[in-house]
Amino acid sequence: MAKRFDVKIEDDRLLVYNLHTEPLYIKEITISYEVEVITPTGEKGIKKVKQTIPIEKKVVKVLDVPIVSREISEVKVIYIAGNEKAEEIHHPRV
Repeated sequence: MAKRFDVKIEDDRLLVYNLHTEPLYIKEITISYEVEVITPTGEKGIKKVKQTIPIEKKVVKVLDVPIVSREISEVKVIYIAGNEKAEEIHHPRV
């Protein structure tokens, strides 16, 4: 199946582009962040944090979503295609 979306990080926003001419109904977006943390022993580590954002609207061209960090490792877009729920996973570019 061809990709229906393209995802890009721009400043403090995540831009989700609809690659098709017909509007697509997006149910929700799940953003996975990888943040650097200091462990109790003083070592550096990576913690994965997920944020799910309900959207529940049709997107014609682009959806602009505010983000808390640019350290995004993955974006899952859950949408309706025909009468069925579908999803796409993206690894956004800056």
